[in-house]
Amino acid sequence: MLNKINKKVCILLLHNTKETGLYEYARIYHQVYQNSEIVLLSQLYSNISQWEILFRFSFYRKRIEKKIKEELSSYEIIHICDNPIYSLNVIKILNKYKINTIYTLHDPESHYEKSIKDNLKKRLKIKLQNYSLNKISNFKFVKIHIHSVWRSINFKNVIVYPHPLYHIASATNKLDSPDEDGFFTIGFFGRIEYYKGIDLFLEILKTLDVNVSINKVKVLIVGKGKIDPSFKVKNLTIEIHNYYVKDNHFDKMLSICDLVLLPYRQASQSGVLMKTMTFNIPVIVSSIKELADYVEDEKTGYVLNINDINDWSSTILSLIESPEVVREMSLEIETNKKKYEPLNIALKLYS
Repeated sequence: MLNKINKKVCILLLHNTKETGLYEYARIYHQVYQNSEIVLLSQLYSNISQWEILFRFSFYRKRIEKKIKEELSSYEIIHICDNPIYSLNVIKILNKYKINTIYTLHDPESHYEKSIKDNLKKRLKIKLQNYSLNKISNFKFVKIHIHSVWRSINFKNVIVYPHPLYHIASATNKLDSPDEDGFFTIGFFGRIEYYKGIDLFLEILKTLDVNVSINKVKVLIVGKGKIDPSFKVKNLTIEIHNYYVKDNHFDKMLSICDLVLLPYRQASQSGVLMKTMTFNIPVIVSSIKELADYVEDEKTGYVLNINDINDWSSTILSLIESPEVVREMSLEIETNKKKYEPLNIALKLYS
């Protein structure tokens, strides 16, 4: 696959681990854009943590600036995929050396939490984030990349391109892999948190449970977080993987699903949603714009009111009983997902 542009790109991460969603996001562009490299900032100096970058940056500044000048100045574009609070000081140095920088912002606003304490922490974090973004947006050689038009975004130099599909070479196309175990498999994937509607998902399952036959429907709950220990069902087969699941294992479990549910209360984008497209798996999402924009209602999935549990349950039941509809949706996804091809988005970002 040949690139139409040939700028040398560094996809820069501040984390010192590859086991993060941000690293997987960076890999999307690296896999399709040939003239790029992923660099973990910790490789440029002696394993300084992201918190040290934030709170002790002045102590390390000269060493970091020297390394950036020596090792990153040869790149024509630096693409940063990390939290703006941690990225600000690094971007300031890149701007000083007139290095064109793209900063991808994943979550423009904090997510809802149940406890007052957690919400206060989130509010403080978003204030620090917005302060950092305002600073970043004023730098001459920086563009802020977001995945969808977000109501609170009013910074300078903003570009909007959607979240790209994941480039999974080993992806098993759902159209080519009919179920072998006889189950209709429903999935809930990603961090198990309040804003993702895990409580709503469990309520949907309870309603669904009384309407399905035993050994007909399997449910995969995959991700780290708290699950109500009192949750019980009679007819559904439940499989819970309550830990951080690495990419290959995550993809393998996702690929066996017939349907994925995203009953989110809030989102600015969803990596899980883009992965379902990669595997041509239909989804049911809540009607928040940032998810609904990616789903053609009744064609590639369904967009439902988050508060109507019975509607979710009856829609799922109709799909369980109509496998031909699920296949038609998979065919529609295969056709429509081309607009999210990662190479096309990479070429726009780096042009």
